[in-house]
Amino acid sequence: FIGETSSKIPLKLQINNQGQYLELPKNMSKKVKALAKSFKGNTSYDRAQEILSYFSEQPFYYSLEPGRATTGDPLEEFLFKKRKGYCEHYASATAILLRLIKVPSRIVTGFQGGLYNSVGNYYQLRGEDAHAWVEGYFQNKGWVRIDPVQQIAPYRIEFGAQAFFLD
Repeated sequence: FIGETSSKIPLKLQINNQGQYLELPKNMSKKVKALAKSFKGNTSYDRAQEILSYFSEQPFYYSLEPGRATTGDPLEEFLFKKRKGYCEHYASATAILLRLIKVPSRIVTGFQGGLYNSVGNYYQLRGEDAHAWVEGYFQNKGWVRIDPVQQIAPYRIEFGAQAFFLD
């Protein structure tokens, strides 16, 4: 899911601030770099969409119990071996892949869902409603919400945690 710009205020990315949104971990995996290079869309926006398609076309799963990483490179293990995790796993992997294709990105945390209390006219938020997603910066669009979980577990996004985690 690539959504609309995240703010009604047109926030421009200053050239001198761009570097922090393109920083990468040291000792990046060659396999992860090769995956990023495989996205060949005409524009950075098209390549970002290809990253999301990668998650939906491969056997990835949403899980609150993905287990611990067993190798020295948790990102590579997540993307090519385990393919199972929760929103923070998907957000961080997406942010790194975006940065590898030169799209400034940042991870955003907040809440998705909640129970509406019509008597008190408020939403009750719980820990299970916590969520992480990514914003990518695109020329002429600004910061745009990119939620890889929408590809893996659309019910988690559409109906919130209460509906998704019901047995």
